Amino acid sequence: AAKLDVLTSAQLTRIRGMAEALKREPLVRAGILNGCIEHSIIWKDEKTGVWLKVRPDAIPAVDMSFADLKTIEDITDDGIERAISDNDLHVQGALVGMACCAVFGRDMESFSLVFSEKKEPFCVRVRDLTPGDLALGEEQIRAVLPIFAKAVKTGEWHGPGGGQVDAQFAEVLPWR
Repeated sequence: AAKLDVLTSAQLTRIRGMAEALKREPLVRAGILNGCIEHSIIWKDEKTGVWLKVRPDAIPAVDMSFADLKTIEDITDDGIERAISDNDLHVQGALVGMACCAVFGRDMESFSLVFSEKKEPFCVRVRDLTPGDLALGEEQIRAVLPIFAKAVKTGEWHGPGGGQVDAQFAEVLPWR
């Protein structure tokens, strides 16, 4: 009736298992997830005038090495790479990097992803995004900001077709 989410005993067991595994991870014990927890960083992009916001899991207290906690089903190398790609985590990291420059006047030193497996044995793996992937993420953000700014200004919000006026061809995929 209060519209609150209630955790099941299975969910609580899973959360406790992930927490225990995280406590055993050396980088977590060393403080990779420490800092100002769940604080927003908000700034205005100088080139487009668009207001941007990012909410990292932790804003580090000492240096500009950010980390973000992610839960994952498949904690293998392939599973991690698929999660990074499917969820555009390099774009998230790039946005944090842009916030560092704009708000703190410093370059982000690194962006680490702390992956916690969702099922037993709740393995934990930490991976840093490469400078190249972070640069790609920033390129992608920079590519869409002018489009977003124009949509805000004109009130015209085109979908993937971009306001096309004629039909376009579609082809059967070769592997079907």
